[in-house]
Amino acid sequence: MDADGISASSTGVYGFPMEPACKIAIAEVKKFFQQSNSLEQVIFVYFGQNAFDLYTKRMQEVSGN
Repeated sequence: MDADGISASSTGVYGFPMEPACKIAIAEVKKFFQQSNSLEQVIFVYFGQNAFDLYTKRMQEVSGN
């Protein structure tokens, strides 16, 4: 497998807060890539402009951009 997707589904109807969900998802993906090279790409799947903006901001912070 070359790619996998990670959704933010629990942040919708189940009401898990987007901010911690975003931090957890990014931290776990980063940790995975530090330990494995079995994937080339992870796709974050979310709904709405607010989620997009939050993930974009957090990814920039993690990458140092």
